[in-house]
Amino acid sequence: ATARERLLASRLPPVVGHGALTGVHVRWNEGPGGVPAAVVHGWDELTARPEAVLAGNVAAVFNALPGQPRIAPVVDGERVLAAYQAQAGRDFSTDEREVAWATSAWVACHAAALEHLAGAAGQATHQIVADAALRLHLAGC
Repeated sequence: ATARERLLASRLPPVVGHGALTGVHVRWNEGPGGVPAAVVHGWDELTARPEAVLAGNVAAVFNALPGQPRIAPVVDGERVLAAYQAQAGRDFSTDEREVAWATSAWVACHAAALEHLAGAAGQATHQIVADAALRLHLAGC
């Protein structure tokens, strides 16, 4: 099965969230008592998708910065998903974990395609070539 087929097979309920939560849309400011506080921009990216899709997207592109699109390696994505689940106070089901990784693969391939449309392979292309098989394995594909 492909990442797309895995995503379409899931019947997880949608939640409302930010569809492009990356360094492009998040800034960190000093909050009360010096504790970092996140400020989120780009609310035109608000969407209704399964929570696992939103988390998988963050796991793939959390390290992107303005003018520096990037795809995170799987090991970093695993840390992001673990932190997300810990913060949520629950572990993802098998379906949710697979959907998160299918989303990660889909987003990485999309970013690589955009690089090629711009004329050259970049970091996203190199990352998905390096770990596509693992992302798809984790997606249950």
